[in-house]
Amino acid sequence: MKHYSARTFIPSRSVGFLVKSCASLLAMVGETTFESQSVTPPGFMVLMSLRERSPMSPSELSIETGHDMGGLTRVVDALARARLVKRERSQADRRVVRIAITVSGIRQLERSLAATVGVFNQILEPFSNRDFEALVSLLQRLHGQLHQYVKTQRCAAPERSSAKPRNGPRAGRSS
Repeated sequence: MKHYSARTFIPSRSVGFLVKSCASLLAMVGETTFESQSVTPPGFMVLMSLRERSPMSPSELSIETGHDMGGLTRVVDALARARLVKRERSQADRRVVRIAITVSGIRQLERSLAATVGVFNQILEPFSNRDFEALVSLLQRLHGQLHQYVKTQRCAAPERSSAKPRNGPRAGRSS
């Protein structure tokens, strides 16, 4: 089923535009919420991921959080300096590094999570339980579809030439 046509496509009915706009607004909310916390929103995302599965390799954590490896390294460095995570070398292969959450990291995560839950409950208060469950379900389906599409496109795409930049600046994107 085709939901869009080039003739009738408008941003206020575009899933991509709405999701991106919501993500931008959530980032603003996160910055405000985390002003009183000792972690940043990206640090919080790393701690949340590590709470679910720790330790993780940097590449696993990158995929889980959606951070590029350079950005992830900066976030993990800051969390390691604060002793909220630690890097562990594999005993079997010393080249392999895994990132684990510490007891201090779990405590900080619990404080940050309490603040985050309070803000989300305030924002979502007008939604009924049914609306909330439908929204989460639809976003999970969209996430799954996007994940599958990206995975399929990566497998189908030919190797890129090293002469071309992978993620060069594009209009509308800050660096």
